[in-house]
Amino acid sequence: MSDRAGGSSPPRRKALRWSAHDYSTHGAYFVTVCAAGRAPLFGWVHDDAARLSVLGRIVVDELVASARLREETHLDEFVVMPNHLHAIVWIVREDDEPRRPSACAGRPIPGRPAGRPYGPEQRGQGPAARSLGSLLAGFKAAVTHRARMAMNDPALSVWQRGYHDRVIRDDDELARAREYVLGNPAAWSSDSEYTHDRADP
Repeated sequence: MSDRAGGSSPPRRKALRWSAHDYSTHGAYFVTVCAAGRAPLFGWVHDDAARLSVLGRIVVDELVASARLREETHLDEFVVMPNHLHAIVWIVREDDEPRRPSACAGRPIPGRPAGRPYGPEQRGQGPAARSLGSLLAGFKAAVTHRARMAMNDPALSVWQRGYHDRVIRDDDELARAREYVLGNPAAWSSDSEYTHDRADP
């Protein structure tokens, strides 16, 4: 996204999942999901605040509902922008004691070589159960289903393929990510995803 938001830098993102990281372990993640074609489907920004379209409100509803349906997930700060979504998502395992994010930022998967990023599409498998990928796959599918019904368009494309994520490794990084998310609307005009177009209310 932009180089600044509320005085903070955006968390660095990577486009694909890393082979050596287990996205079902206890930890906090900064996630960005973009609209298809980076189109402003979800609303607009006015007076430094995000104003949501019908599709934008569906995105909020389904994000909250998806997190509530999965006992292993906790939704932290999030914001729906005209053509993308930022969210901080926690994966919380029942067998884990509550820990600080610096101590619970995921673990390597035994026997899987590190250093080569690949996503589910590349390895021919879907996301692991009770993982960040599983949450986002279900969320994106639910939004698409509702959006197609709301717009009466069975071929409507809502999302860009995949998503971006970053593991949040300590409290300082968590604070910066929260600041960035909350400040994103105010920095919209300088955002790399900025568009003059506006979605219908």
